Amino acid sequence: MTLLALCAMLRPDIAPKAVFYDQNENCSSQVFLKVSDVEFIDSSMIITFQGIKNDAQRRGCIVTIQGATNQRLCPVRFMASYVKRTMCNRSSVSDPLFLSLQKPFTAISATTVSSILGKSLNLAGFQGYSAKDFRPTGATGAVEAGFSEQTIMKVGR
Repeated sequence: MTLLALCAMLRPDIAPKAVFYDQNENCSSQVFLKVSDVEFIDSSMIITFQGIKNDAQRRGCIVTIQGATNQRLCPVRFMASYVKRTMCNRSSVSDPLFLSLQKPFTAISATTVSSILGKSLNLAGFQGYSAKDFRPTGATGAVEAGFSEQTIMKVGR
């Protein structure tokens, strides 16, 4: 999951809002990635993020993640395996993609994903960074802090 979070959060404006308000129905609903939001094609994975702030037509933001040559580090291979292994804890592909580890296996929150990413960044030696630091404004901050453009491109996009 950490590899997927890193791959996905490196793109701008895809962190979904935790709650979506429907003006027509006058109600709120939780936004989470569903199994059906992920499609595997050849050695890549296409993820459709819903509830993105710049998605005025509500079509979703589509992100393609390419597979890695090193199979032990391949987010596509990992996600396909994760979906297959956790399907027994779901009733349909409309259920959440990322599940809690305890029954009733509900969707994990965006805060939990962000926390996992933050811990992973620290373990990788990026102390003091958060998921937001990998968005475009984070790249600007890194340039201002004196990092080389080549390093920023390798770590960011």
